[in-house]
Amino acid sequence: MRFVPALALLVTLVAGCAAAPVASTSSSSVPNPSPSPAPTSTSTAAPSPSLTPQGFIPKKIGEQGGLNCQTEASCGLKFVVERIETNPACGQYGTKADAGSKTVVLHVSMSTGELSQDQSFYAAGIFNPFSMKGISPDGFVHDAKPGSCLDFTGAMPNQILPNSKYSGHVEVVLPESVTSIASASTGTGSKSRGWVWPIS
Repeated sequence: MRFVPALALLVTLVAGCAAAPVASTSSSSVPNPSPSPAPTSTSTAAPSPSLTPQGFIPKKIGEQGGLNCQTEASCGLKFVVERIETNPACGQYGTKADAGSKTVVLHVSMSTGELSQDQSFYAAGIFNPFSMKGISPDGFVHDAKPGSCLDFTGAMPNQILPNSKYSGHVEVVLPESVTSIASASTGTGSKSRGWVWPIS
């Protein structure tokens, strides 16, 4: 009978030891915040520019675009499409667009900083009529044709130099169904095909 208290004490000690793992297992439930890494992957995707289904960077009228940009303020070339005209009054010797087509004129301003020879060559192609495309509401991409409605005076130059400023127009002919116009220039330094603007 003297062994009974000792046995009771042993049971008590075992019960006390069993309580310790219970506390440690409750701490193992702390790793619940494991979903927290999820926001990290979301934030890394934010910098990529949004593109149209055709692969162009959408721009509003009056919104700056650029080339060779480390930041928006440090672009080697900056440009703005200030307004877009459709079927303007032609010059004295100008020719209107054929039936089913329309004349589209972009009025552009541009400024350059330091540009390499290759970058100057590329910059001249951004607002070249042969670089322009028209996009219909169904997503169909049309090749633009150079227009001959306006006088050549005031057109954007064919050569773009470093540390210079330019303003002028580029005139093209597109199908009547087109609702936006794009500069399909390669080499923008991104995965896009160029830039696109709405035709009001």
